[in-house]
Amino acid sequence: MRRLPDAIEAGLLALALVLPFSLGATNIILGVLSPLALAGLVVGPLKWRRSWNLIFISIVVYACVGFATAALGTDPGRSYHDAIKDWHKLWVIVVLLPSFSAKRETRVPWALAIAFSAAAIVGIWQSATERVGWMWMRAHGWFHPVTYGEMMALALLGGLCLLAHKEARRPWLAFYLALCGAALILSQTRGAALGLAAGFAAVCWLKERLRRWMVPGAGALAVAALVWEVMPNGGRSFSALLHASQQGRFQMWGAAWRMFRDRPWTGVGPGNYNELFPNYFHGAIEKQAVWGSAHNLFLHQLAERGLLGAAALVFVLGVLTLGAWRRAQKSSDARDLWAWGAMIAFLFMNITEVAFQNELMTTLLLFIWCWSQGRPA
Repeated sequence: MRRLPDAIEAGLLALALVLPFSLGATNIILGVLSPLALAGLVVGPLKWRRSWNLIFISIVVYACVGFATAALGTDPGRSYHDAIKDWHKLWVIVVLLPSFSAKRETRVPWALAIAFSAAAIVGIWQSATERVGWMWMRAHGWFHPVTYGEMMALALLGGLCLLAHKEARRPWLAFYLALCGAALILSQTRGAALGLAAGFAAVCWLKERLRRWMVPGAGALAVAALVWEVMPNGGRSFSALLHASQQGRFQMWGAAWRMFRDRPWTGVGPGNYNELFPNYFHGAIEKQAVWGSAHNLFLHQLAERGLLGAAALVFVLGVLTLGAWRRAQKSSDARDLWAWGAMIAFLFMNITEVAFQNELMTTLLLFIWCWSQGRPA
């Protein structure tokens, strides 16, 4: 079993390299890591900590509530298929938390930097070489542009946390930040940019010595917003949010609220928002009659899971956020600051999207969180 920590670190390196590219490859590597983590917990060097109990409990409660609301929804068969995805989060936590406690790794940051840089280059190339009519192609890598933008925002936030760390100023970091920043802008994902700003502000607010970074950070954000305004983005600028034609999200939120009011305790069932959307909104939003989500995680889960599901959601997100905050309070390590900032950024992203229900985005978030929590304090 002496080679077990090395095998686990190899698995974590492989996971870091594929996370920005493929959910399928991510799940395959998690599957390979699963027996290694189990072996390490039973007879090997992995540490099991009582402090982890609450996160397991919260996710189990969330998943069980998902099944309960599925059973009581309007289409249980459809809902069960959607609710089973909740257990994916538990699997990720069970594998990654003990795996990161196996040994003090040093190569995962490099693997992540290489993978995110490659993904950013692909997105930049897409926008540079392709057009949709008169506007630039949204950078998207291998995913929806929103998922890609949220991923680039978390990658950029990690680089900013490293930049703010007093011992980590390296020339390559500026290149990395430029790549991820350009990819984020070209993804034209406004919610991701908002999340990045909130996450970095949270990091600077927590550590007094980092507050001097808030002014240059605000300046960089202003420059990025100006570029965003003048680029041919098809109406996805920040100023476009003030136009009446861009108020479709309010209509989606209204449909979600009406679903919740009809079934306040357990909702219409996971996965049923798009099926019932035409019953609660007549017409089209941006030339589309049916929408798959409310574009707000909290309203979406109120509609599909009711107050019971919303309480379970707040429980698990609260545990994740509180855990990241406590760790970052005690530490100045860039990974701990990243985990704290990523949680705040993720919460803000979910104001306009349902990223918590996207397995790839949630796996990336939990990877960052477990990397912080799994290491010895």
